Amino acid sequence: MKNLIALIFLCAFVTQFVYDKDKTTEEKQIHLDVYNSVLEIENEVAETFVLENTENIVGAFVFSNFLQIDSYSKLDSIYKLFSPELYASDYLIRIKQKLDALSRIQIGEPFPPFSITTNQGKNLELTNLKGKYVVLDFWGTWCAPCIKGIPKMKEYYSKYQDRVEFIGIACNDSSEKWRAAIEKYGLSWPQVFNGSGNDDLKVRYNVETFPTKMIIDPTGVLIQSHKGETEDFYMELDSLFRSSN
Repeated sequence: MKNLIALIFLCAFVTQFVYDKDKTTEEKQIHLDVYNSVLEIENEVAETFVLENTENIVGAFVFSNFLQIDSYSKLDSIYKLFSPELYASDYLIRIKQKLDALSRIQIGEPFPPFSITTNQGKNLELTNLKGKYVVLDFWGTWCAPCIKGIPKMKEYYSKYQDRVEFIGIACNDSSEKWRAAIEKYGLSWPQVFNGSGNDDLKVRYNVETFPTKMIIDPTGVLIQSHKGETEDFYMELDSLFRSSN
């Protein structure tokens, strides 16, 4: 457990350097490589701890909060190792919600329908957006990579807004900070304030990394989910729209 805590603090420390505007691109890349390596080690340590503690609530806590698994079969196999009396805990309830989301959200499959209300009070439904690509951008005002990516997002929205609809979904935020950020950064595409409980879209769609950008094609099929602020997302949009010309 001590090793896991040390790795968590190390990740937080390295993150400060990755998004430090005073660092050079080369320095940021070095720190990003270290950060990704630490994340991999953290996950390995967390998995070992969880597998050794499936009979107690601490194992369930680490499973829910620190072990990153996107494979339904692997997640389900570890979930089933836990004592049945722990299934009612908040931690394993969250794992069950993740399993439910993973069973619904799959690349190459139709994206589950949604009905959401934007900052302008308009109702958006996926069925009404068919015919255009849709990007669901899960972000937050507290998220340094999300804020860092806003200029590029604005550039690409301006570039392709006749063929793609961006929808920003603010998570783990306050309404006041969210509305202030929309104004401050001049976000012109539809923005949604994420709810909680049954309306929590990040739980429904298994979003754990911010930003996460999901691309849905004009027929309503999920074609890709990009985690983090990476060039891959923008390169994919360029590729999609070059091929559709």
